[in-house]
Amino acid sequence: MALTTLLLLPGLSLSAVPSVPLWDKAVRISGPVKEWVPGNASFRLEMVDDKGAVQESWQMWYQLSRSPTGDVAMEVIRAMHNNEDTTRKEQQAQRKRKAIPFTMGDNPFDPQVQDAVAVTPRGEKDTVAGRECALFDFILKKKEGAVVRGTAWLDAQTGAPVQVSYTATPLPRGVFKLTTTIRYAPGPAGEGFLKDVHVEGVGGILFFRKSFRSDISVDEYWRRGSS
Repeated sequence: MALTTLLLLPGLSLSAVPSVPLWDKAVRISGPVKEWVPGNASFRLEMVDDKGAVQESWQMWYQLSRSPTGDVAMEVIRAMHNNEDTTRKEQQAQRKRKAIPFTMGDNPFDPQVQDAVAVTPRGEKDTVAGRECALFDFILKKKEGAVVRGTAWLDAQTGAPVQVSYTATPLPRGVFKLTTTIRYAPGPAGEGFLKDVHVEGVGGILFFRKSFRSDISVDEYWRRGSS
């Protein structure tokens, strides 16, 4: 399964969003980050039983680089299925798949989507990764009609994004429950760089449902357009 597939997971009318100072700081921090792409990504998907025990697992390691056309090329470096090496099989499968644009997924701090975001400060604080954070509930309405609802943890002093947890409606076909949690960390050009993504959900067909969880970690960022 491709990294972008995992990261890409009814009507709502939003009026002009009032300014929220700490949220505005997060948006300003996130703007320059869009120019950066992770050079490495690791992915793990697990199917689990009702007690959380792993029944089946997949692991993949990717390298992301600039393609000859200037786009982002994603290459499978290593792959495992139930701890057995499947690298060659996955590399062959990737060559047959149609390339899709690379994306880091839904980002409520993206400056270009702020007209579609409604933000509500909770007036609460929490500690995440050793940082005191202010909590904000948000709703993001996407152009295709999907609605993302979640909570953001922002550094209480700087406004830097620390964590986001959200669900989206409608869910992808065959998925009955899906929660995504994203953590951010300092990167090569300051704060707000995506560090890891944790997804938990339930999917299946009719009455055959299985729980799953996945983790994605990224590092070694490089800047788009740089040599």
